[in-house]
Amino acid sequence: MYAVTLERRQLRRDLKRQLSAWLFLAPAMIVLGLFLFYPAAVAFWMSFHDWKSLGGHTWIGLKNYYRLLTMPYFLDAVLHTLYFTLLNVPATMVVSLAIALLLDTDIRGRHLFRLCFYLPVVSSGAAVSLLWKWILQGGELGLLNHIIAFGGLPIQDWLGDPRWAMPSIVLVNVWKSMGYYALIFLAGLQAISPELYEAARVDGASRWQLFWKITLPLLRPAVLLNSILLFIGSLEQFDQVYIMTGGGPADSTRTVAFFLFQAWEQGQMGMAAAVGYVLFAAVLALTLLQKRLFGQEIAY
Repeated sequence: MYAVTLERRQLRRDLKRQLSAWLFLAPAMIVLGLFLFYPAAVAFWMSFHDWKSLGGHTWIGLKNYYRLLTMPYFLDAVLHTLYFTLLNVPATMVVSLAIALLLDTDIRGRHLFRLCFYLPVVSSGAAVSLLWKWILQGGELGLLNHIIAFGGLPIQDWLGDPRWAMPSIVLVNVWKSMGYYALIFLAGLQAISPELYEAARVDGASRWQLFWKITLPLLRPAVLLNSILLFIGSLEQFDQVYIMTGGGPADSTRTVAFFLFQAWEQGQMGMAAAVGYVLFAAVLALTLLQKRLFGQEIAY
């Protein structure tokens, strides 16, 4: 009888703890439900309709998705997004890792350098895009072309030439975000025990061997996190394209996210919702693939 009473008391305590936990979580869950889950569910429902911003809506099933897969403009946007991703991800990874390795050394003023590299991250994306739009302006009015012309080299129409427009946007994106990813790499570098490097140096390891055999393998969690964030950010690229090129020239910088915006702007809400879920599926698939490839447990 005494044991049963103790079990009941323990059960009541557990229920009270669970109730308290849910009460604390309730405000956040309500906000997420109203502003995240409910809109996501409505957008999923809209993607199966011919939904106009002004007027009614008609159930059409999977026709929006079928139209996307057969629409040349959308397929071009997919190719442009993949092109941007293939340029942006490795460039940002290499530059941010190099910055992290530099900031991990015992150089004077490294705290100031960390601040300088992180300042673009906290700057307004619109302001950064407008600044670089002026720097990359065609003719001799642009700062970059002015410097190039001063050096006697031929100037380029960086944002008006289809060959240079997307690499120019990649350059801006790398400059804007490198401090954020460098900070993640720096945290990973500082978590590596110095004793591992000392033992390897005693065995005669070179600097390259230290990096290749110790630093890079032990940075795998940071590499995984940065690659996932970079792929997601690259697939969702919009603001710099919208401000700097507007999808041009000749639609050479129109990304999937910009295509979604154009569909919404034209009142094709069902089509825009379908594009959003196609993009969500691509991000989810790439994230799971990266986690499978790089997420193996590390043995120290």
